[in-house]
Amino acid sequence: TEAWTTSDAILGTAELGPEAKVFAAQTLRNKIINDFAEIGEQGALSLRDSLVTHLRNARRGPQPLITQLCLSLADLAVQLGAWTNPFADMTSSFLSDPESVSCLLEFLAVLPEEVLNERIVLSSDFFRQRSNDLLTNRAGDLIQLLVQCLQQTDLRPDMHTRVLICFTSWLKNGEITLVMVQNTPLLGLAFAALKADDDSLFDTAVDAVCGIIYETRSESDDDPNSAQAKNTTVEQVLVPQLNGVATQMRGDQHVADGDEERIRGYCRIFAEAGDTWVQRMVLNMGVFEGLVGALVDCMRLESLDAIAMLFDFWNNLADRTLEYTASCDPARRSLVTVFETIIDIIVIHLKYPATYDTNVMRGGMTAKERDEFREFRHNIGDVLKDCVCVVGQSKALIHPYNIIVAGIEGNVQLPWQDLEAALFALRAMGAEIRPDENEMLPKIMDMFARFPPHPKLRYAATLVIGRYTEWTYEHPQYVQFQLNYIAEGFKMREVAAASAQSLKFLCQDCARFLAEHWADLLKFFNEVVSNNTLDEGDVIEFSEALAHVVSAVPEPSTSSAIESFCMPVGQELGALLQKPDVADGDKQRVSLLLDRLGVFLRFLFVENNEPAEILLARIINELWPLVNVTLQRLGSNTL
Repeated sequence: TEAWTTSDAILGTAELGPEAKVFAAQTLRNKIINDFAEIGEQGALSLRDSLVTHLRNARRGPQPLITQLCLSLADLAVQLGAWTNPFADMTSSFLSDPESVSCLLEFLAVLPEEVLNERIVLSSDFFRQRSNDLLTNRAGDLIQLLVQCLQQTDLRPDMHTRVLICFTSWLKNGEITLVMVQNTPLLGLAFAALKADDDSLFDTAVDAVCGIIYETRSESDDDPNSAQAKNTTVEQVLVPQLNGVATQMRGDQHVADGDEERIRGYCRIFAEAGDTWVQRMVLNMGVFEGLVGALVDCMRLESLDAIAMLFDFWNNLADRTLEYTASCDPARRSLVTVFETIIDIIVIHLKYPATYDTNVMRGGMTAKERDEFREFRHNIGDVLKDCVCVVGQSKALIHPYNIIVAGIEGNVQLPWQDLEAALFALRAMGAEIRPDENEMLPKIMDMFARFPPHPKLRYAATLVIGRYTEWTYEHPQYVQFQLNYIAEGFKMREVAAASAQSLKFLCQDCARFLAEHWADLLKFFNEVVSNNTLDEGDVIEFSEALAHVVSAVPEPSTSSAIESFCMPVGQELGALLQKPDVADGDKQRVSLLLDRLGVFLRFLFVENNEPAEILLARIINELWPLVNVTLQRLGSNTL
């Protein structure tokens, strides 16, 4: 009990400074949350009256003290059932004094958060009843109170901000519906606050506008009148307001200066609108055309974190476009143009920054920033797939193709970043390009031989080949060129990993066209392995590639091909394991050889080829003792 009385006494001592009083208020709040049972109902009511007095005395500040006292009162209200109407009591105590209204609004702003405070333990029944008493049944009264505050002329200059904070708190909690506010000045207040230079007020306005938009979402249990009311509010009130916000965003100096928080705020608003109204947009493009344009402009912004908020919207818009419109519909034609614009914007965002490879000490990107950029590229690449679905494969491919043509044939030499971004876009689109595409891909593949010899371009072009190997199967005239192109990449350390990956896919999908070259491939494999050109992971991928090709080799050559790969590995394993002492380097080599052999056998397919099956059984039988010796001698080794 000493903590209760001491804290209360400190708050009532005028001579003490604000730091001591804030600490005392925090102490009381913790006691209310954790030890409420200690004081009983009468003690709690007495504490309530004392806290109200302290709050009235602190009405001129400081703000941290006001906030802590309001939190204490809110936590008390949540648990004290005998306090039957905190809303009315607090309004009666503070509304009549213009200097005290801010205390009332602070209490009402923190109340919804404290009702959901997980540190306060209540029974389910009491929680439901108290939540209704404090919030649900008072939402209408709150709206009237906030409107009354806006209409008073003798309040402090920051009162509109306080009203907005309180409104937003209840809105986020789900207690305020659209019907309650659609004919009040609160809607206009939220949008007007977006023009504030103050970052805190702008952020609060963003929360408020997002909450308002969320309340317009279509629900399965909406009755026809409710659904019509929502549509009317959206189309006649909110969409015009958001068109104004879009104009404001385009001229906002904060955005032009790269203010991340301001950019994120705008993107949050338009992402919320897009996600909530995506179906309405497709079905009524005439009304929502300006909003779609704002979402396109958001994609142009340079904050990669902010525009990532929009990725789900573009996916949903693509799905709804295909679901609700036919190819001849005016809405479909408009949206095709939108998605074509998005392709061009994305390709710009895909470009490596000029500082990507620059040393950090000289202003370059950190390792974390490079990782985040790579992750961003792959995520935005999914949006490109959505674009292909709406635009069509050939019309989508022409956008990166035009960039490549400009880079190779244009009079002005483009930076390598422009060409690499176009190549990455081609790779990202690959999942939605059918193997029978005959308009653009042949032109693109024909240009690869003319690419500048830049390692990053070679790397990107090699990965494009690997992405389109199913297409190559339908166009076998490109197999030999692509095989040679990939093989040349093994000679460049920066490109070797891409070559190994693409060779694996080429051999997997086009094995029937490569079967006659198995001996050349195996010879090349042995050369690059002996030269230590590849990392072991790349060697494993090359081993898988060989397995796919060998599987397609017809008898009588199949058995020879299998033996040519497996037996040298077995012989080297045997030589290493015969050494009296296996050094650490040799242990590592044993592990790598077993991985190589295991991958080859895992992907080798010789079903219905009896001679090959017999040979494979013999090879396994001969190599199994080596596996046993490895386990006996090195089984406990962690290398």
